[in-house]
Amino acid sequence: MAASKPDNGRARGEKSKYPTVEWVNVSLSSEDRTALEDLYANHQAILTWLADVVQMGFKVSVKYDDKNNSFVASIIDASATKNRILTGRGAEAVAALLSALYRFFVILESDLSNASEEGSNDLFD
Repeated sequence: MAASKPDNGRARGEKSKYPTVEWVNVSLSSEDRTALEDLYANHQAILTWLADVVQMGFKVSVKYDDKNNSFVASIIDASATKNRILTGRGAEAVAALLSALYRFFVILESDLSNASEEGSNDLFD
């Protein structure tokens, strides 16, 4: 009889080929929210940041999260000794992407290790 497979596609007890992930949490101040709203109108800035983060070697994904009824954008650094994932959420895909990119470039100054352990607030939720 074949081993049963949970939703993640692995047989029970089978170890993942991916190491443990460290989530990067970044809170937004009221000034950050205002700056994001201004940037939201300028899609060229979003495209420039997106190109820059990918050229730096990070992976970027945007998907809809059915459980939370929002989009989630992820910036993933799988090359470090710790896998780090920074996310941003939004009611629209562009808002989620901008939220993650703003956290990465403005708040963290392009360095995920600058993150604190505080929780995050998402734009346009």
